[in-house]
Amino acid sequence: MKVVVPIKGFVKAKQRLAPALSEAERSELMRHMIDDVLGAICTAQRDSALVSGLVVITSDAQVREQALVYGARVLTEPPLRSGLGNEALCAVFTMAANVLAGEGEQGLLMVPVDVPLISADNIVAILTRHAAAAKVSGWGMTLVPALADGGTNALALSPPTLIPPAFGHNSSRRHCDLARMRGIEPTLLEMAELSLDIDTVDNLQQLMAVPIQSHTQRYLVGSGIAEKIGRIGEALDGRQTG
Repeated sequence: MKVVVPIKGFVKAKQRLAPALSEAERSELMRHMIDDVLGAICTAQRDSALVSGLVVITSDAQVREQALVYGARVLTEPPLRSGLGNEALCAVFTMAANVLAGEGEQGLLMVPVDVPLISADNIVAILTRHAAAAKVSGWGMTLVPALADGGTNALALSPPTLIPPAFGHNSSRRHCDLARMRGIEPTLLEMAELSLDIDTVDNLQQLMAVPIQSHTQRYLVGSGIAEKIGRIGEALDGRQTG
């Protein structure tokens, strides 16, 4: 099964972190998260026949260059009238699903680029459970919900166009409802590594509370950002107790 990763790009990356991180810091953060996620997928492909390839969707030249280092197939993100939000993500996912289905792929797994704790074991575990669930009919849906907002941090579909994507707040529930409308009982997996996606300073603080194991965490420490966000957390705690 192909693993698909949509990536917006480095310009104006992670705008919700702008109050704490400069544009250059946010770009470097994105670069290291890309290394973590694509590296995990490549390791999973090396270790398991369940992963047949990596597909990155982007319109950013720098992201394309970085993805090619990992042997990714790069699909160009189509022009999107809906900007960079969840509607755009749904449009990109739909494009990838249609392309892969048209090429005869039996399924796909989508993971976001902002889950730096993801591991090859996580990816293989998702696909193993998905393959078991879809074994009889060839149809199935497996997802990993996000910790904060009930979103979807991994979505496996067989066939790739099984349901229309519905990313955003509480999307895990919407995806499950859509699968059940097709007569498919979804498989939900809880994975701590995938439940934390990086959007806010709070997320960075949660990330740094985990033992260091990723490129992203090492960048945050080495750049001094970890210390900076630690001070922000201490200041907020002081306001709450003061």
